[in-house]
Amino acid sequence: MLDPEGKFNNPKVFGLIGNLVDLGVWRYNVERDYLEWDAVMFDIYGLKRETFKNQFSDWRDIVHPEDVKGAEASFQESIKTNGQFVYTFRIIRKDSQIRFIKANAQISEVNEKGERIIIGANQDVTEILSIKEDREELLQTLEDSQRTARIGSWQYYPKTQTSVLDEVTKAIYGLPADYEIDAAEGITYYKEGYSRDTIIQAFTELLEDKKPYDLELELITAQGKTVWVRTIGRPILNSDGEVFKAVGVFQDITHLKERERALSESNLRFQGAFDYSAIGMAIVSLQGRWLQVNRRLAQFLGYSEKELLNLTFQDITHPQDLNKDLELVQACINGEIEHYQMDKRYIHKNGEALWAILSVALIRDKDQEPLYFISQIEDINERKKFERDLVEANEGLQKLSNRLSLQNQSLNDFAHITSHNLRAPVANLKLLGELYQNSNDPNYKDELFAMVQKSTHDLLDTLDSLVDSLIIKNKSGMDMQDVNLKDAVNTVLKKMTSVTSSTEAKVELQIKLDLIYAQPLYLESILSNLLSNAIKYKHPQRRPEIKLSAYLDGNRPTITVEDNGLGIDLKRHGAKVFGLQKTFHKNSDAKGVGLFMVKTHMEAMGGEVSLESTPNEGSKFILQFKAQYK
Repeated sequence: MLDPEGKFNNPKVFGLIGNLVDLGVWRYNVERDYLEWDAVMFDIYGLKRETFKNQFSDWRDIVHPEDVKGAEASFQESIKTNGQFVYTFRIIRKDSQIRFIKANAQISEVNEKGERIIIGANQDVTEILSIKEDREELLQTLEDSQRTARIGSWQYYPKTQTSVLDEVTKAIYGLPADYEIDAAEGITYYKEGYSRDTIIQAFTELLEDKKPYDLELELITAQGKTVWVRTIGRPILNSDGEVFKAVGVFQDITHLKERERALSESNLRFQGAFDYSAIGMAIVSLQGRWLQVNRRLAQFLGYSEKELLNLTFQDITHPQDLNKDLELVQACINGEIEHYQMDKRYIHKNGEALWAILSVALIRDKDQEPLYFISQIEDINERKKFERDLVEANEGLQKLSNRLSLQNQSLNDFAHITSHNLRAPVANLKLLGELYQNSNDPNYKDELFAMVQKSTHDLLDTLDSLVDSLIIKNKSGMDMQDVNLKDAVNTVLKKMTSVTSSTEAKVELQIKLDLIYAQPLYLESILSNLLSNAIKYKHPQRRPEIKLSAYLDGNRPTITVEDNGLGIDLKRHGAKVFGLQKTFHKNSDAKGVGLFMVKTHMEAMGGEVSLESTPNEGSKFILQFKAQYK
């Protein structure tokens, strides 16, 4: 293979070796400082053959500065001792990559010139070291995880009855790491009774029947502390199908058991509160189906628990309350609100509407995904009934108050009407009495007496009318009826004949209504007041002219009384025209009662009165009655 110069006489050897073992092969003549590399070496070091000077410095210059000294010293030591050179170092390639190189070389021979020839190989072990490092890190992580999770391992060899426990398993037992324990002693740490009996049976079946086990049992540690452990065992069989080794995992699950117990207790408390709650409770799906209901809810709604579980809350919610409930449900699912409360009506199995306070909370999982609703349904039928009764009582009290107020007003009206309507007849009787006493003429006295009788009769009629009016006003409802309007107007005018004649008053009637729905006495009082006022407050320089019209204004019966009298300055007196004892002229007999009574009577019948007036030109009273004209 070597020529007289100490060189390879077959260059293909380099490539052959490199291809077979993925190694770069090199040869170095120590005395002549001549270095040769094969193609793999150039690939490993990232150098080009044309830039290679075949000197030791070509290799040294590319070695990592921190590793040059150690690598060169090891190489030189090998030359001095003719020993083997094995060293791992780093190089920095021209492309700036740092690679780990494992070098192996030895002095091969001394040529005929006495020159020492060293032949060696280089291998890029960067990936191998990386894998080893990752493996070590993984093993360390696994070991740390086992310690953190309190997971140990064990092995048992049946033939020698040898037990091997790792440090974590010993720590769970409460034993030091250097303590040696056999299988028989290990079993004694299990709590007497169920736990110890169970592990003995399971371990026996593993060895004899090759049956694996996975158990959760109680253990008493060396310190006397009770812990829960999960012990897993499985058999390892030899080629003859015999158990030559048992292996397993040993984990401290005390905290898991405590959490399970706490959760179980919590569930029991919740279930107890759920089942025996004084109000209805339910677990409801996101779609509204009853998933679980308590007895109180079933009783409230009149269904059996089984019947309710076949329904949705939508099925038994009052239609008028359903949309609001569904909107709040969707708001919970969307995360806009966490819970809600509302008064709503459910439909009992018998069809009756039942009032309840509904309180709803949405339950989510650890990822905040909605799971189901917990609903509380409190029966408030009695409260709602009480509220209705209270409202009705308040309405009754209000009606009573209004009635009392109306009666008081009626008494006041009666007093004012009496004062107003009886003053003239009484004064007339007084005058007739004085005339009768001062007269000596028997014939004249007879005439005066007849006049007194007539005035007394008229006064009695007036009193009867007033009393009837008061009785009507005090009744629960006005004695409204269809009144022949023309007859009512003629009756009033007939009573006013002497007044209209003495003043030469002209009364024009334009009545286009046959009937008007009113209280007869009130209507007569209104017409009497307005017609007499038209004459009483006539213009001193004009003959009184009165126009009474009746017609339909839309669907409202309307009466107007228009005169050419003194009129009223509405800019000054408009706000108090219809006030009690308000007068606007200097007439000595003006008492300020008539217009007040007109307004009072109109409002009592559900109508209204208004006035249009110009001083010294006249007035126009407009009476609008309720739209109940038949």
